Amino acid sequence: MDGVTRNIRYLLWKEGEERRNWETELSVWLGCFPERAADLLEGDGEALTAKEGEILAKKTGLKIGELSGDLLAVHGVN
Repeated sequence: MDGVTRNIRYLLWKEGEERRNWETELSVWLGCFPERAADLLEGDGEALTAKEGEILAKKTGLKIGELSGDLLAVHGVN
């Protein structure tokens, strides 16, 4: 699992979303099809686009560059 995928999962978890709802919630956040959200959550298909990164950063209050970092370590999550 790449860092961006891990970070997306962390952000959804941090929001209090149940894992079974992550695909739907991410598709709402990004305005994309659930299949695209599933690909991002599994690390399949195309990488996160610049536009998706901008939307996700705005939604979560992060800077775009932070999405590719290690949010788990930054936030002290094991």
